[in-house]
Amino acid sequence: MADTRVDRLITLVAKLVKSVQLGQYLSNVFTQRKLTYWSRFVNFDTMGSVAKRKVDRHESIISAAVRCFARHGYRRTSMDEVAGEAGISRAALYLYFDNKEALFRSLCEDIHDKLIVAAETVIECSGPLETRLSALFEAKASVVFDLLASTEHGCDLLDENNRRCGDVSAACQIRFHTVLVQLLKDAENAGEIELDERGLTPTQAADLILSAVEGIETFGGPDLSPEQYRINVAHMLQILVSGLSQR
Repeated sequence: MADTRVDRLITLVAKLVKSVQLGQYLSNVFTQRKLTYWSRFVNFDTMGSVAKRKVDRHESIISAAVRCFARHGYRRTSMDEVAGEAGISRAALYLYFDNKEALFRSLCEDIHDKLIVAAETVIECSGPLETRLSALFEAKASVVFDLLASTEHGCDLLDENNRRCGDVSAACQIRFHTVLVQLLKDAENAGEIELDERGLTPTQAADLILSAVEGIETFGGPDLSPEQYRINVAHMLQILVSGLSQR
């Protein structure tokens, strides 16, 4: 699932900003960053083939779990089903995860990590603020929103995430907020926007943007499609950047 999501993000962002160069840049950066998550645990320069296979197996299990949870929701998904989907025995699955909750938590951590890797990639890209903000929220839409919208159990899975992995989500939100603040600081330093004259700090501006996006999600409700979500966010960002730009 990880590679598919990353590739889709690259394609969508490239289309969004209509820039082949940025699309290629994102592709190159993601190629270098695909191992970011695992580099916290292993050294890919020194690890042996057995350890690499364990990493690959872990990712394979996570991908299988995503398909199972999307198909049946949290409660109706069993460890036996995930093992079968991953093509391994139930005993082998328990070598990686103690129980279904541990598996689900690891899955949520993986999704949140992918979101942050995508968000931090935007910082490394140049371009107008509106384009970079659009790319940032496209990362969120591609990694999280599309996944939840692709299954009838999206609300159930979101509830389970909040119940069992609230700390993971909170940490991700803090990191996402940090990226957003940095983008606004960069734009202010470049003279692209004027926050001080409008009585705002980059942090306050970031809070307003996130509140606006949250409002779009909340008022859109469960019937809000990924396409309409993207349209609404794009309009909001256009209005906001225009209002903050130098006169």
